[in-house]
Amino acid sequence: MTPNLSLEPHEPGGRNRMAGAPAVGPPSRPGLLDKRRTVAGPGYSRWLVPPAALCIHLCIGMAYGFSVFWLPLTRAVGITAPVSCPEGMGLLAKLTTTTCDWDKPLLGWVYTLFFVFLGSSAAVFGTWLERAGPRKAAVAAACCWCGGLVMAAGGALVGSPLADRLMRHFATSTSVGVWETFLVLAAVYFVVMMVGAFAYRVPPEGWTPPGMSRPVGAGPGVAPQRSLTAAEACRTRQFWLLWLVLLLNVSAGIGVIGMASPMLQEIFGGRLIGEPVAFESLDATQVQRVAAVGAWFTGLLSLFNILGRFFWSALSDRIGRKTTYGIFWRRGCPGPPPTIRRWRCSPACSSWGLSATFLCGRWRPLPAAAIDLEAGGPGH
Repeated sequence: MTPNLSLEPHEPGGRNRMAGAPAVGPPSRPGLLDKRRTVAGPGYSRWLVPPAALCIHLCIGMAYGFSVFWLPLTRAVGITAPVSCPEGMGLLAKLTTTTCDWDKPLLGWVYTLFFVFLGSSAAVFGTWLERAGPRKAAVAAACCWCGGLVMAAGGALVGSPLADRLMRHFATSTSVGVWETFLVLAAVYFVVMMVGAFAYRVPPEGWTPPGMSRPVGAGPGVAPQRSLTAAEACRTRQFWLLWLVLLLNVSAGIGVIGMASPMLQEIFGGRLIGEPVAFESLDATQVQRVAAVGAWFTGLLSLFNILGRFFWSALSDRIGRKTTYGIFWRRGCPGPPPTIRRWRCSPACSSWGLSATFLCGRWRPLPAAAIDLEAGGPGH
């Protein structure tokens, strides 16, 4: 039976179609989180993208300030003093018990898992991000991060002092104020991260900055460049060298920041507030003052962390990624711990801050280094 291929009379609007062919409706509107909804329109300023990214990263950066929770969580059951778990209690029993407190080594595993899942999610969902777009990824990040804080209840520079103030506000004779602080932080972070998620924009296909021309082909005698796929890049020696740099950076830099607050409090004790008293001998008022210094010290390291990321990424564009990482390897060792008698910006604290720029500034040049590797560009 031959199909009817005759043309039917014109439809309204001057269109016609073949008889028997299905009518084609208007194109479907992309969903709220669809990548097409984030394509920047004409005249969009690229300077609006960094604030959107900051909304996400300053909130997730609270993971760096988790050390302010360590000492309060070691007495979540005992309130005024830690309640030790009995000898022989298994790991699972310690994690789920309500009769004794977690110790600092056990809390260290919580911090470790932060960054295990950070690295794992980047490896597993990195290619999905490219397909789904930044808005959908940022909404997923907000739900996971803030949902985790809510479950635990029941950017470190800002987060550490804020968390310290909230815990002191919610602390009572029956609570150290940690779970209440988690709930407040989850609500605040979710709002800020959703603002960032919906402010993201991506450039249209084929867009280049004004004054920059995209090469359309290779000249005579010049081999054309081809970008590597993610799978191809993972099979190169340079990729694994970059991965090793990141692994060592996580082990060193994040480890220092993760222990910053309790380390400072327990080592220097009352000397942080100008009183020669050991940490174990501090009274309740002194403990609060010392904890506030520890929180601000964590915030100070995070400030140098941010400055280091801007400085070293900008410098790497001028001197090259290889030279920049050579400087990291030669000069990136942390300095000696400062002797602090009173909380002030002493040269010793500046030495710690400089170390933080080395330890954490390695993050920012990595995306550019990875792009150089995949595109075969400078520094590959």
